[in-house]
Amino acid sequence: MSVSERAYQFCRERWKKYLQEIKPTYWLFLVRENGNMEMYTLPDFQQMYLVRNFGQGLRVLSDSTQSVPPSMTTDTTYDTEVQEILVVALGHHGSRPLLVVRLEDEVLLYQAYRYHKGNLKLRFRRLAHTVLLRESRSRVNKKSDLDQYTDSRVSQLRYFSNIAGYNGGAKGLLDEEMK
Repeated sequence: MSVSERAYQFCRERWKKYLQEIKPTYWLFLVRENGNMEMYTLPDFQQMYLVRNFGQGLRVLSDSTQSVPPSMTTDTTYDTEVQEILVVALGHHGSRPLLVVRLEDEVLLYQAYRYHKGNLKLRFRRLAHTVLLRESRSRVNKKSDLDQYTDSRVSQLRYFSNIAGYNGGAKGLLDEEMK
């Protein structure tokens, strides 16, 4: 077989992976009070991924399921409390999964990538951005305790699709007039 025939064969084989039907899988993401993020498969509810100190803003989130047994986890709570997480699949056919984490005053973005070790062979790396979520002092002082509790329970991270051909996520804020 000549070099040109091998190159032609390689190109034909490479495109076959795009023609295969993609079977969806379903996952549950949990963030516990002790700072751990856990991923479970659905419907059998098996833990497949564990990240310790999740809300600390680590540059790389790696699986630590096999490093320490679950019985040895501590129940300490951390200062940076995760308010909300959103997992979205952006890109062509959802080929770019992003994990969006909302803390009290900032947003962390993580992109999933393949890694050769671990249970799922997956890691997340933090993406650089310039989004801050600090509210003005006057708005913070005007809210009552009930309003603050209600605002903390409302989902603010939203996924949107096919808006002028774009898909993505946004953080929505509640205006005083809308309440």
